[in-house]
Amino acid sequence: MKKQQYWILTGLMWICFLAGIAGVLTFIHSHREPAFSPEECTSVPGEDGGRMVEWRRKRAAWPGTIQVKYRGDKKDGATSKETGAAEAMQGESEILREPPASCSGKEEPVLYIASDLHYQSASATDYGPAYEAFVAVSDGKVITYLPQLLDAFIDEVLQSRPDALLLTGDITMNGERINHQELAEKLKRLTEEGIPVLIIPGNHDINNHWGRVYFGDQAEMTPQVSFQEFIELYQDFGWNQAISRDAASFSYIYPLSEKIWLMLLDTAQYEPVNQIEGAVRPETLVWMEENLKKARDAGAEVIVSGHHNLLPESRLFTTMCVLENHETVTRLLEDYQLTLYISGHLHLQRIQKHKTEPGEEGYGIYEIVSDAISIPPCQYGVLSWEETGKLSYETRQVDVSRWAERTGQTDENLLDFEGFKENYIQKLIKVQILKKKASLPDTVRDEMAQLYAFIYAEYCAGRRIDSRAVRETAAYQNWIRYLPDSTEWREMNQMLKDSTEDYNSLQLWAEP
Repeated sequence: MKKQQYWILTGLMWICFLAGIAGVLTFIHSHREPAFSPEECTSVPGEDGGRMVEWRRKRAAWPGTIQVKYRGDKKDGATSKETGAAEAMQGESEILREPPASCSGKEEPVLYIASDLHYQSASATDYGPAYEAFVAVSDGKVITYLPQLLDAFIDEVLQSRPDALLLTGDITMNGERINHQELAEKLKRLTEEGIPVLIIPGNHDINNHWGRVYFGDQAEMTPQVSFQEFIELYQDFGWNQAISRDAASFSYIYPLSEKIWLMLLDTAQYEPVNQIEGAVRPETLVWMEENLKKARDAGAEVIVSGHHNLLPESRLFTTMCVLENHETVTRLLEDYQLTLYISGHLHLQRIQKHKTEPGEEGYGIYEIVSDAISIPPCQYGVLSWEETGKLSYETRQVDVSRWAERTGQTDENLLDFEGFKENYIQKLIKVQILKKKASLPDTVRDEMAQLYAFIYAEYCAGRRIDSRAVRETAAYQNWIRYLPDSTEWREMNQMLKDSTEDYNSLQLWAEP
């Protein structure tokens, strides 16, 4: 054999050998059982008509496919988009869908939580007298900078890439269609980058007759959003990705991972017009229990969220905040030994464990009330799980100043947003108090208003207040001297009693 022929034959043998190895590896890879990831779970189609979908990994198919069984007939007039199915179906059938290519394979999810965004479009005003009057009576929302605040927050979410972002209601100022449309468009930045956004309505968002635009010296009514329009606008923000939907409300189940389900409740009342008070509908209670049984059978942890509060959380705000049927809902959730309920609505940062009687140390569901992101300190929550079974919650503040510098903003308030927001809420509340107490000497009136504003700001942020130090101030003594019977005096002391600890973090461990 010539030397040249020898080397050619040797090369061919090596090529065949390497090709064989590659084939074996491909066969092994194509038949292995990959871990279930959150992205695989979220690729499950939605459910037909609000009935529970039974979902699981399909072991017999190629890796990564998911089997979904639909039960019940398709509703009249429903489209495939409304049902989440790939085609019109009747009776019981199966759909197989591949997981998206962006699956990360993370096992322990992270959920971002923001409440009471109260989004206000810049297109809804000319910043004239009517707008100024509207801002002056607000409760501290940074209304002028809400579009920029949202843009900065979205950038932070894109950078951190949590498994999902949950918005717990009151997503618009007063349900104005212009605000809803612009908000939905902005949130698409996240979903287009593969970050699910999960939305539930609050009492401000649907059929709200207080919706206004502000031009010149007139506050004019503007088109609102109906329940059906709300679904059309936000169906791609959790609703179409649900594994179960409630036929009576905008409530649904979203699988954050194989073993963690989010039960997102529509607690708002808006038929025929919206109300401030919240409640869980009787039909929704039935739907909840059906799904809690499903989760228990599947060994899945359920985290529940609704806009309205589950527990009485505040000495200051004692009406229109807690669910009207909160005792029934609490009893249902505790029957299934659930750990956590997440809400908003109160515009305060609070954490509380349910106790059937004072001093009880046994099991009770926890509630986290997420502070309004629209009010300084403009914070949101981060809920994360660890392999050890620890569940952790902490708050973070949106870094608007960093966003403003990076995006070339020129407004000094945006470039120093930390300084701006520190003074904004105190200045706003201070002006409101001064108008009510104009008969006092200027210096006394100013100090008293400043103290009230400081307590209110710290109270909203969920920070601990040193009540003893507050009571030793000259301003506090002036409240005793001049206005001991006033509403503001009573409110200050209620806030002090509620601020004996910090409510910005929580750690829980799963039962062994």
